[in-house]
Amino acid sequence: MCNNTFGSQLGISLWITNMDTDYSDDDMNSSDREEIKQKRTSPIMIDEALNTPTLMDEISTIVGVKIMAPMVNRKLKVFQESFEAHIKIQNFISVKTLKSHPFEMQNQKQLKIIITALPIDYDQAEILEEIKSQGPNPEHISLLKSRRTEANMSLFLIVMNKINQ
Repeated sequence: MCNNTFGSQLGISLWITNMDTDYSDDDMNSSDREEIKQKRTSPIMIDEALNTPTLMDEISTIVGVKIMAPMVNRKLKVFQESFEAHIKIQNFISVKTLKSHPFEMQNQKQLKIIITALPIDYDQAEILEEIKSQGPNPEHISLLKSRRTEANMSLFLIVMNKINQ
């Protein structure tokens, strides 16, 4: 709670202190630290989960802990407790060749840039040269296609590693 009497009269002191709390080791016990660590791992979305109870049992045995995974929009959203569990689940998904969409971890995020209004037959090497002349080094450039018709669109996707400053 906050010692601010004005805030406590308004009933918003708890919300304000929770938003402005700076976690230090002195103020937290071990269960608080574990709770914060659990919030840092991002969930994995498994797109085509056909036999979910069996799949969840297999994932739980690999990780060694019972895992929570609700169904969201016909996708299985797997919440893991640690980065190690995240890596084990990713390896399991790749071995089983399941379609999944892992959320990007903070240290693996990439910049994705879409360039519009260029003709479809525009040379991608020319785009690459122009970007490199400005400084950044793109991972790859690709022409985007329509999901329905598989026809090329006049949209170019450029993926670059995020530069931390």
